[in-house]
Amino acid sequence: MTRLPGNVTSADGTTIHFETTGPGSGSGSGATALVFVHGWLGSCRWWDAQVEHFAGRYRVACLDLAGHGQSGKTRTEWSIAQYAADVRAVLGQVVFDTVIPRNVRVSEAPSHGKPVLIYDLKCVGSEAYLRLATEIIQREKELRAS
Repeated sequence: MTRLPGNVTSADGTTIHFETTGPGSGSGSGATALVFVHGWLGSCRWWDAQVEHFAGRYRVACLDLAGHGQSGKTRTEWSIAQYAADVRAVLGQVVFDTVIPRNVRVSEAPSHGKPVLIYDLKCVGSEAYLRLATEIIQREKELRAS
């Protein structure tokens, strides 16, 4: 399957290279997407076998983080936050602002089919889920209004 290359600009102005393939490739597709992000010293090429395997069933994207592959290499700050901005630049509005932290109290709680909010409403995990729910509702309102 043909890969469609693209470039976007990250928050600090660095050019980020990405490639998409599979059903519905391109912006605005409703197809389920798999996004492959390499580790240190990698590139999109790390994922060639996986991209080929999944491209028949899913929209697949891979990207070169700044300083790797075909992406820009002139960044002055190299941090996890900047790499997250690279991913956000490629994924655009698909990514939510809320991060769900690993929470020992929640992950070790016996759920018995109950939502985390019933177990411990004030823990950081529950509060993060509530923020995410609020974000999802807000985006749905914006989509319906447009």
